[in-house]
Amino acid sequence: MNKLFRECFAARKSLAEKLKLVYSDNMQDWEYEVSDPDRIVDFINEYKKTDTNNAEKISLMEIMLDSLNTTLYTNGGFKKMNQNNKEIISLLKSNKSLHSTTLEYWQNGWPISILLKDI
Repeated sequence: MNKLFRECFAARKSLAEKLKLVYSDNMQDWEYEVSDPDRIVDFINEYKKTDTNNAEKISLMEIMLDSLNTTLYTNGGFKKMNQNNKEIISLLKSNKSLHSTTLEYWQNGWPISILLKDI
């Protein structure tokens, strides 16, 4: 197993423990399986902790974006930008290089893509 995969698995296991999320090594799309619009504040708070490493931040950003996307898809759109949405956009902007691959994935073809176009 290469270093990137080891870091990814370690980050997932760590986040599952910290945030009480389900985890199995067989969960290929773990970030999308555990995303939850009702827990966005928990994900933001964990992201902002000083002991959260970059691999964990990458997984957390995927979880947060999928949670936002679910909110947009199920609610037919945001009535307005709420503080959580603004906070996630701000985290993306301030860590753009860390999340460049994540941004490439989410900037096209998803309900949240419109929120990410200017990042």
